[in-house]
Amino acid sequence: MEKISVGVATGNLGNTVIKTLLKKIAPQQIHVISRSEEKLSELKQKGVKTFIGNYNDVTSLEIAMESVDSVLLISAGD
Repeated sequence: MEKISVGVATGNLGNTVIKTLLKKIAPQQIHVISRSEEKLSELKQKGVKTFIGNYNDVTSLEIAMESVDSVLLISAGD
């Protein structure tokens, strides 16, 4: 079972990507990284694996991407 990690997935583009992925693969195959736990709560309820992380904290990204086969990095505006 292939797993994909989506970074900065709680913005407009990220939400669209997640919705599309959920139509094609199981929620457990999706790892989502965001700086805001509040924004991750809805995805967590859908069964998506959620992680708090940011680009300045390499360890948080390593944890979120552990055992992931593919990474989709959606760049943030800031």
